[in-house]
Amino acid sequence: MNFNNSVDEKNGTLLKELLDAGIEINFKIKENMNSWGVRPTPQYEIVAPNGESNPEMLAHELLHIKMKETGFLNTNDIESIFNAGNCRFMSSEISNIQNNLQHMRMLPMFVEMGYPADKFVANHGKDYFSDLVPTIAINAGLMKLHKNTGTKPPIALVTSYLNIAIALKSQELEQEITANRTIDIEELKDVMREADRELFDTLYEHVTLWVEKGGNNNYSFYNNINYCLYNLGYPPEYQWEEWLIKP
Repeated sequence: MNFNNSVDEKNGTLLKELLDAGIEINFKIKENMNSWGVRPTPQYEIVAPNGESNPEMLAHELLHIKMKETGFLNTNDIESIFNAGNCRFMSSEISNIQNNLQHMRMLPMFVEMGYPADKFVANHGKDYFSDLVPTIAINAGLMKLHKNTGTKPPIALVTSYLNIAIALKSQELEQEITANRTIDIEELKDVMREADRELFDTLYEHVTLWVEKGGNNNYSFYNNINYCLYNLGYPPEYQWEEWLIKP
């Protein structure tokens, strides 16, 4: 299996490590796909959108497999634990959060393999974070509106705060590695804090702890986020609409 001729000296070491551990990995080209990806089947299956060689994206998907094989709970398991009955943000966002949590772990490993950091999200295009600034402006503005009118924020807005905290931390990690300051992270954090300092700082602190603590215990990440949102007074997802209209 040639993996699109994408095996090179750097990712070949990781591929051998996974195969030697007894992990079965298939590879397919699926022209209806927009990007590379990996999905668990009876064996892992790495898919590519075409026959072009791309060692960086092969390394990226192999690292996803390594994460799952070294303790990172898969999305189905997390969704069976954290759901609308107990999750204090939109449980439908768990899949997206899972991917971003893995990326924060994988980026340093990708660079240690010898690849440039700016190739890590080549799968998503060079403008991966280009919508971050307007997203922050919109969500901070909405939160200010709720604060000024004394109304409670919808669950989608609180969930956006979590996603933005993760995105800013991801960008901060990339800037630390590349020293490429494409956006001013501190300025964007201040925009979020101005709208709701307590919510943003609490979420950002727990995302930072996930990064600094190391390991792959993503269960603890969701448990900690849920607990901090509980302490801030936010209800489980299924009770949110009722909570909004309570005095």
